[in-house]
Amino acid sequence: MYEKLLDNLEREKADISVCGRYKVWGDKKIQEQKSNVYKVMDSAQALALMNTNVLGYFDVAAWDKIYKRSCFKGIEFPEGKLCEDWFVMYKLFFNAHRIVYDSIPLYNYRQRTGSITHGKKVNTMSLAASLEVLNFVRTQQPRYVREAQFAYVFAGIGVIDNYIEQSSIDRKSIDAVYKKIKPYLQTTYRYPGLKGKRKVQLFMVKKAMPLYICCFKWIKRRMRG
Repeated sequence: MYEKLLDNLEREKADISVCGRYKVWGDKKIQEQKSNVYKVMDSAQALALMNTNVLGYFDVAAWDKIYKRSCFKGIEFPEGKLCEDWFVMYKLFFNAHRIVYDSIPLYNYRQRTGSITHGKKVNTMSLAASLEVLNFVRTQQPRYVREAQFAYVFAGIGVIDNYIEQSSIDRKSIDAVYKKIKPYLQTTYRYPGLKGKRKVQLFMVKKAMPLYICCFKWIKRRMRG
């Protein structure tokens, strides 16, 4: 993995190199990202692609990337916060001049019950972090505000999904998250490239939350066998 990342970084004279990954549930290995994608981008283009990661590209994770040390100038991971990658990655991308992405899956992202992502306590930090990114993009890269809104909406849906996974569904908290992302739902629904299951997911969140809750629970049970 690191050999390939370094080769790409040096070949493209990039500051950050990114690879693809598999999502692993037990013996099931799933490649959720697009295949055969190789992109060299500037800072703003890469951040926009990261913000629309559910379309099949890379996300805010720190572990599927390598970086030139200069990207970290003045930047540290925050203490005491979950989703710490999300609070940092957009700053690293802003500091980078060139980013190379190769979708070849070289990392196995193992999913397990009880982890921070899938634990009993719902983590809402991703929503706070994506709002921070949205506010940053508004001032620094206004051309890509729509992409940052996209990320905010799907961060909210991710938090809603975590609430649904609890043994007792907290509709009050779900409704509170929905209220935060509601102003951006229509814009995100019309985003070019959003189609298939993600478009259906967004439509159900907008129009049929009770049905979405039932479907989500059934899909998760099937994934975990």
